[in-house]
Amino acid sequence: MLENSFNVMSQDDVRSIDEPTRITEAKITEFREPALHIAVGTTKAIHFVEKLVELMSTEALALQTSVGKTSLCIAATVGNIEAAAILVNKSRNLLYIRDNFGSLPLSAAENS
Repeated sequence: MLENSFNVMSQDDVRSIDEPTRITEAKITEFREPALHIAVGTTKAIHFVEKLVELMSTEALALQTSVGKTSLCIAATVGNIEAAAILVNKSRNLLYIRDNFGSLPLSAAENS
């Protein structure tokens, strides 16, 4: 259901986000995933990913799920190269954040 929400959002919907910190950092799933994690996992919400990344601080981009997955790790796992490029262009540090199992995002890309 969340995935479908990102797919139907228009450019105007994304531009109208008036509380960037609230939407960009809120954990919205049972696995404590922020909206960016869901958006990069859909592979279909690139305009939404671009807007979220633009609004987010580099610290917020490093948010992790309950198992330590960053948005870059999720993008790598699903093969969302476009989202991965957007993320790394804003913060190369994302390449070096390990999950709770000690894996780097590039490992996720190799294993998927």
